[in-house]
Amino acid sequence: MRVVRAALAIVAVFVALWTLYRVPWTRQMCNIEKRRAEQLTTRAETIASDFARQATAVRAAERMERCIASFPSDWQCHVLEGALHQIAERKPAAMASYRAALALEERPEIYAAISILQLEQGQTEEGLRNAEKATTFNLEFAARYEPSLRDELWARARERERLLKAERK
Repeated sequence: MRVVRAALAIVAVFVALWTLYRVPWTRQMCNIEKRRAEQLTTRAETIASDFARQATAVRAAERMERCIASFPSDWQCHVLEGALHQIAERKPAAMASYRAALALEERPEIYAAISILQLEQGQTEEGLRNAEKATTFNLEFAARYEPSLRDELWARARERERLLKAERK
């Protein structure tokens, strides 16, 4: 009986130590993967071959999926996965990732990413609506769009400001 208790105690200590080791290690590995994904999204244009760029993005997206499996509430992982899918020309998967991120955290960069993807796919009304939401948070996001759309977003922002001033009076 003492041997069984001792064995259970050793197993319990081992499980506790493994948990203390695994959780911070997994978080650290995901943080490293997030930094790598951010670097890839900024330097993707420098990869000469379309095939190499897409293959690299697919591999990075798979690694990001593992991080999402470990930490499903990390909205940044979802956004980065969406950006990687977008680089890999997987537009439906990118949209799904962006929507998952938006469900977790309502942020202007997510709205901007969704709107750019929608505008690329010809969904003008939805894209414009999400672009307007992004610029409602922060007008600096208007710089991500082409000049004609940027001017329209600025005009809508000025109109919103005028209406808010009129309400306050």
